[in-house]
Amino acid sequence: MDRKADTAGGIAREMQGQEYPPTRLAEIAIEAAVLNDAVRAAARKRLAFDDEPASFAAELARLKP
Repeated sequence: MDRKADTAGGIAREMQGQEYPPTRLAEIAIEAAVLNDAVRAAARKRLAFDDEPASFAAELARLKP
């Protein structure tokens, strides 16, 4: 199991009380990476590292359908 799948397994186990087989953890890791990349790309267009931290939450709320 790669590092990202292992991380997904740890989160599922420790935070959600769930156990998944290694094949599903690999899929979850890929899904999380795609989502994370999309969020980071969207944020990069609107936010800078030195921005007020609350502005990220405000931007997410503004974009919510």
